[in-house]
Amino acid sequence: MVGMEFGGGVQTVFADSADTTGVTQGQQVIVGAPAKDNPEGGDPRLLPGQSGYEFINYSQEVSNVFVQQTYTPVVYNNSASPSVYYWTGSKTVSASASASGSLADGWGPINASIGYNVNTSISQTYTTETSLTIPSHYYGWYEFGYAHSVWYGDYAYVNGNTGAVLSNEWITVDSPRFNKIKEMTSPTSPTNP
Repeated sequence: MVGMEFGGGVQTVFADSADTTGVTQGQQVIVGAPAKDNPEGGDPRLLPGQSGYEFINYSQEVSNVFVQQTYTPVVYNNSASPSVYYWTGSKTVSASASASGSLADGWGPINASIGYNVNTSISQTYTTETSLTIPSHYYGWYEFGYAHSVWYGDYAYVNGNTGAVLSNEWITVDSPRFNKIKEMTSPTSPTNP
């Protein structure tokens, strides 16, 4: 048998001795082949033998990677010693989860596979006074944004009795996880902070 790692387990996607007549290979899924070794596995919202949508063959591309949305003015310390940069102002950060395809059964199958709610949104307005120590002859600024995680996988309709994938769509899921502020210093001017 050929197996592939996903979501913490091995999934049989094709048995060497299986009859392949009429079976066609789609992106990451062999349509008509068993989707899993254990027909009771998959989306825990489904009862054994119940057909439904599942998020299968997924992998995580990035985890909690920073996405910048806005920034403060960039300042340059032209003195011979470190200098403190004070910034007072207001910046807003907001983002919502997205999927690259249609979700016929909503976010439930994705949340069940990943193990937590990925259908998240964040919104935060920072009204603050902050200070940043900038080394001599360095630039300094603040970046405001959020950390996000991205998964790729098949949003598939699976026959609960046979495990056969009856339809599937390869999708990308992007989920904002939390707000984030970064203090930045650099010896060279940023091209696009």
